[in-house]
Amino acid sequence: MEIFCYGDSHTRFFKRSNMLSWTGAITSTSPKLHVFDYVAASAKGFSAGEKSRFAYKKFMKDFTTHDPNFICLNYGQVDAEVGYYFRKYVTGSASSPEEDLHEVYRAYVNKVRHVLSDKSIVFKGLNPSTLRNETQLRNYVYRRLTARMTTEDERAKVWRNISDSEISVESHAKINCLANDILREAASSAGFSFFDIREIAGDASTPGLARWEFIPAESDVHLIDCLSIRKAYHSTLFKVIQT
Repeated sequence: MEIFCYGDSHTRFFKRSNMLSWTGAITSTSPKLHVFDYVAASAKGFSAGEKSRFAYKKFMKDFTTHDPNFICLNYGQVDAEVGYYFRKYVTGSASSPEEDLHEVYRAYVNKVRHVLSDKSIVFKGLNPSTLRNETQLRNYVYRRLTARMTTEDERAKVWRNISDSEISVESHAKINCLANDILREAASSAGFSFFDIREIAGDASTPGLARWEFIPAESDVHLIDCLSIRKAYHSTLFKVIQT
């Protein structure tokens, strides 16, 4: 079996590594994974279709080249960690996280149903957040929201909005949990399989946040690249494919 994995930069952990083979996590009989990871690709961008800046277009280019039968989709993390905050602090949306993400993920799943109706699809959920420090969280959100802004006035306004808000590690963790639940519900309601690696990577004492041993030394929203995480990606995908 061959499985084609498409998604944001977190999708890279599906890639094969020597240690996966040497430890027996992947064998000659394991499904072969083809991995396409697109930096900053979002579920909202995917659902926008040809109107998207790049997420859907890059997916379609690689999808049409290979025309796979089994597909794992790994979008949605960017929407909870950047997209919601952009709409709140930049465009002035008054929607709650639940309202915002319901709309985003519903449109994402509906787009998948329309475009990939004859394919076997499995959705991967969000990873728990690695942003476990208040300063780290606020700086990350600010940098991402202002990356394309050209004036200091624009950037200053965003910083004021962030500083005056209730954003915190605790609230961000709650959004992470909420987002994963909403995506799971949307996928399952549409008849698709769903999985995540939260049981392995998540901190049970603080739902929505990654365990400290998977937090990078430098500020990064990706889990640390280690054998445990790579194994988790592969084993949970293989398990859901076999059920």
